[in-house]
Amino acid sequence: MEPTTLTARSPEDLLALAPLVLGFQPEESLVMLTFGDRAFHARIDLPEGETAVREVVGTLLAPVLEHGLQRVAFLVFSAHRVAAELPAALVDTFTAEGVGVIDVLQADGRAWWALRPDGGRGPGTAYDLSRHTFAAEAILRGQVTYSSRAALASSLAPADARVERIAGLLAALPERLPARQRAAEATWLRSTMAAADRRDPVSDPDPDDLTCARLVRDLADPALWEAALRGQTRERADTQAVLWTHVLRAAPPGWVAGPASLMGFVAWLGGQGALAWCAVDRCLEDRPDDDWALALGHLLLHAVPPSRWRDDLDRVVRDLA
Repeated sequence: MEPTTLTARSPEDLLALAPLVLGFQPEESLVMLTFGDRAFHARIDLPEGETAVREVVGTLLAPVLEHGLQRVAFLVFSAHRVAAELPAALVDTFTAEGVGVIDVLQADGRAWWALRPDGGRGPGTAYDLSRHTFAAEAILRGQVTYSSRAALASSLAPADARVERIAGLLAALPERLPARQRAAEATWLRSTMAAADRRDPVSDPDPDDLTCARLVRDLADPALWEAALRGQTRERADTQAVLWTHVLRAAPPGWVAGPASLMGFVAWLGGQGALAWCAVDRCLEDRPDDDWALALGHLLLHAVPPSRWRDDLDRVVRDLA
């Protein structure tokens, strides 16, 4: 997706911006928007209790300081009262580190309030984002915004009927290729990825079952998985996301980790951090100790920008450590 610059000038602008940068409408969430050359955005479940508040504030502060950002805004999406300690902890902790806090707002979909450090909140202001300029521009760009994080995660959920067909095809394929055949398979893999870049998603939306099964099998091979990874670029992230979403949704249990971890990296390269987290979740459900998913989670947790990618994940992770 091509990067787009949106300038927020009001609380309503901030509230409209959040679902666009996250890819979904947050619920029962604390969202942090940051501003500057290395800006990133984060969402976290609302904390309950003083200890949880401290942990959440620390988690959000660390990457802000790491990236040298100077301004942030916090948005609480909830219809319920939030922990009284939260506004004060956010404002006091960030300002003590020299980070300006533009706003701490709460919104329930109908009204928004300014949260005060003493735990109270100002008068509510009604709002309606359905006709907001940001939302209209997103529609013109063809940007999809999901109704919730669960809806976003469901875009990577198994397509049950296809999973059964792919499982049958995998049973007929050799589980691992002999070393002498891997070079030829890597060439086929790269050509399939290139074909996805040229595919018209309307007239030719996804690979056939046999191609899907072969790709699922290939990504279980570490050497072929890495060949697929090293073929990724930020410029092709959108088209590759379409391909690997289809493959991930077709993968049977026990075969999910390969396409899920690759899909996560593609989503990260495309600037879709929330989608990348959903892919990490799917991968770790299938293989809890998957090194690549854990590495991607590390990148996401530290808000490493996709611009750091230079076809060498090992170096990116090593530099971060």
